[in-house]
Amino acid sequence: MIVWALVADCLDYSELKEGRRYDGTMYSIYSFSRKIGMGIGSAIGAYALGWVGFVSGAASQTPQVAENIYRLFTGLPIVAFLLMVIGTGVIYHLNQQRTNEM
Repeated sequence: MIVWALVADCLDYSELKEGRRYDGTMYSIYSFSRKIGMGIGSAIGAYALGWVGFVSGAASQTPQVAENIYRLFTGLPIVAFLLMVIGTGVIYHLNQQRTNEM
């Protein structure tokens, strides 16, 4: 949900900085970036299974692999969320005052 909310904030931010709205350009960049990100995210997820010891085609996995998968897929969303917070706070400096200004 936060990603869709940020698209509108980015449009408002670019209008504040440039004096013009670039809705079509921003949405096309967002759509393209999302597709690239989904491909990279899928690849990272597949490689990450190998990193934690998952063996494709094995009759069963070890308990350590299950624990590593749990840690990995609990930690990755936390890291992604922190990157979004850093992007919002450091790059766009979005806060209540800036949002009201836009």
